Amino acid sequence: VKGKVIEAQSKGFKVSCHGKTAFCPISQMSLKFTSEPEKFLGQELEFIIEKLHAKDFVVSRRAYLQKQAREELLELKDQLNEAKEITVKGRVSDIKPFGAFVDFGALSGMIHISELGLSRYHTVEEKLSLGDQVKAQVLSINEDGERARIALSLKALEDDPWQDVSTRLDLEKSYPAKITKLTSFGAFAELEPGLEGLIHLSEMSWEKRIHKPEEVVSVGDEVMVRILNISKEDKKISLSLKDLKKDPWYDIEEKFSIDSVHQATVERLKHFGAIVKLGGGLTGLVPTASLRKFFGENFRKKSSPPASLEVRVLELNKTEKKVLLGLGDKDSDSKGYEDYKAYLASQEKKDLKSTLKSSELGSFGKLLQEKFKKEKK
Repeated sequence: VKGKVIEAQSKGFKVSCHGKTAFCPISQMSLKFTSEPEKFLGQELEFIIEKLHAKDFVVSRRAYLQKQAREELLELKDQLNEAKEITVKGRVSDIKPFGAFVDFGALSGMIHISELGLSRYHTVEEKLSLGDQVKAQVLSINEDGERARIALSLKALEDDPWQDVSTRLDLEKSYPAKITKLTSFGAFAELEPGLEGLIHLSEMSWEKRIHKPEEVVSVGDEVMVRILNISKEDKKISLSLKDLKKDPWYDIEEKFSIDSVHQATVERLKHFGAIVKLGGGLTGLVPTASLRKFFGENFRKKSSPPASLEVRVLELNKTEKKVLLGLGDKDSDSKGYEDYKAYLASQEKKDLKSTLKSSELGSFGKLLQEKFKKEKK
């Protein structure tokens, strides 16, 4: 029956039905707890008659809503079985840390925080507010006794940003991005909703070695990034914070030409030679053979950090980004080149280890990881 709510009492409501006055207990007015009973005053609603006697006329709106919800649920399940995509429109009725509840018709569904959109959201409030009207796709319906759990998604209705990514983004060009997540091996940055790329630690600075992404960026930072690689198949983008124009190797031939002499500071002394800082973010190697030839057997004392050395550029390897240096006159000692090769090999292993630490490994990366483990054994 239809009835108009005419009075709100502590235990329930007086409802006018067909010229008679019925009583609706406060627990029977809604499917949820009624904290503001006054909001129902003056509303004309549907009820189911629970009791009907001369002096006892009791109605329930809750029973009507449950009946209506069951009918709508059966209809929704039939639609979901027949079609792959079902959308509903509703209002955000509650927000929790894990998601938002949406009322549509007599039913209610939940949008998990991971289904709010293609972007990465840390809180539901970043996307939704109470009372928002939304359109969502039904993902699944699971019934637990009389309770139905309906999973909804906003993300499923958004266009896949990977479809035409290669037409919108170009390699070696810079784009604005937002830092969304920090990991032990780098930081993820969002270029567009649903398009995130990884900035590896090695791509964060020309000037110094970065050990933690927190040294350079924080979640929420707006940065300019350069695109190094796009893998549409794996849905991965490699990014760099290093500006191409600031690359010390960009015009290295002009600053550090072959046979040019420079002042350098020793950073580390290894078995294959001294790694020295040339300035502008560049480092180079003075092989052990060159150090021994110039300083004699006392070379370790003379070339330990932070010793200052006058070095001569012998070779520039722009592909490997390595500089071979000598001391005094032009150094052509073949032993120095053997030390240089050992240095290159050690750097290759170090780069491989750094890459294998990333959890973003593809199948090729996993094969390399296995190969590295076997070599280590």
